[in-house]
This record gives sequence, structure tokens and C-alpha cells, in this order.
Amino acid sequence: QVVRLLSPDQVQLNTPLRPCDVKPLTPSQMSFIKGEFVKLGDVITVYEASMPEVTPLNLKETLRRRPKV
Repeated sequence: QVVRLLSPDQVQLNTPLRPCDVKPLTPSQMSFIKGEFVKLGDVITVYEASMPEVTPLNLKETLRRRPKV
């Protein structure tokens, strides 16, 4: 109901992709949720968004903050 009142141009559905204490939703779970919003307009999930190729400015510092698992 709130989403209808807001009438957004786009709905973005997110879930954690980096390692964290919270278990992320699966792509199929996100797809199900997307189905609930698709009638309201443009909907994109974190699994569908393009991931740009990036190069860290300081790899050592990046790995300190976000170690590979």
C-alpha cells in the first residue's frame, strides 16, 4: 500500500552480496518478491543490476576493510 502511495518510477530490491552476519535472499526469493512489485512499474533486483569493473585505489586498505572469504 505504501509503495502505491509513493508511486515510484523504479523499485530497487536489495540483499547483502558481501559476506556478513545476515544471510542474503536467494535469486529465486528475490524473483518472487519482484513479482509482487512488477505491476507497479520498473523493478530491478541486486542480482540483475550490472556490476561495474572497479580497481581499488589502495588494495591493501580495501582488503583490510573487506577481507576475501
